[in-house]
Amino acid sequence: MNQIPRLPLAFLPTPLEHAERLTKELKGPEIYIKRDDLTGLAFGGNKVRKLEYIIPDLKSRGVDTIVTTDHVQSNWARQTVAAARKAGMKVALVLRTIPSEGNPEEYDGNLLLDYMMGADIRIVESAEASSETVEAVLDEYRKKGFHPELLDIQSAEGPLSAVGYVKAAEEISEQVQALNKEADYVFVTAGVSGTQAGLVTGFKWLKKRSKVIGINCGFYDKDGVSKAVEEACNGASEILRLGIRVTPEDIIVQDDYTCGGYRKTSPELVETIKFVAKTEGLLLDPSYTGKTMMGLIDLIRKGQLKKDETIVFVHTGGLPALFQARRILTEGERPPIL
Repeated sequence: MNQIPRLPLAFLPTPLEHAERLTKELKGPEIYIKRDDLTGLAFGGNKVRKLEYIIPDLKSRGVDTIVTTDHVQSNWARQTVAAARKAGMKVALVLRTIPSEGNPEEYDGNLLLDYMMGADIRIVESAEASSETVEAVLDEYRKKGFHPELLDIQSAEGPLSAVGYVKAAEEISEQVQALNKEADYVFVTAGVSGTQAGLVTGFKWLKKRSKVIGINCGFYDKDGVSKAVEEACNGASEILRLGIRVTPEDIIVQDDYTCGGYRKTSPELVETIKFVAKTEGLLLDPSYTGKTMMGLIDLIRKGQLKKDETIVFVHTGGLPALFQARRILTEGERPPIL
């Protein structure tokens, strides 16, 4: 494997935790949680593994200021700000509102953390941050003598970001092997591409039977996710000189648990999050990991996953957004006052 520049940001390896009570409750396969919510940087999450490779690439090209875009409660934005601070870089966020959620009235969830880390925050009242708006911010920093570059989540979720999850596939394989097991399935949120792509590439390179099941969170449609994953897989293979090629047959994206779209919820999703919290003390978020767990549980209950199989659920983080979603999760219930 080719070694490329890396900035250590994550606490690795992250734990592999046996979900004993959840396994018992579901009467299904043995479930293990890969705790990538514990990567450590600014509440952790899967983006930290990716930024370990993205940041050195930017710095090698003289970039000293990152401009990135996403929605107001973006995990990507929060972790990018933290990584930039660790690397001594400036960061400007152009964050868009989601029409169904409206404009933020206060700093909360991920937005609060962005603020605390001193990000230059700009919020646009639009479903998309226009290229003109982003270019104006880039030009503003150029005029101040900085060397900014746009790093939006779509462009960042490519081959270089997938490298971090090729390494994660190695970790998972070693941890499961230490238990004298092999993972039959690895469940992960299918958002853009990088996380699933790295895992697919890693397990294929390691010649493991583990099948990676991507549960689509609704960011892209199924075909869009599958195509992006395939491109990132083969790009990562080239970067690392693995000598393998991933084909569409290697990529599994399950599209039945989007709840109607990105950042949309359903009563079943809320119930899943509460059920897992009460059973395992494990917190999931409503945009990503909650949907992935909902898919895993449903497939177990349908008998599509067998009792003698071993499942690894990759917890990709996203927990600061729980606080912003408190009204959805509590359904308006108020705490009792004695």
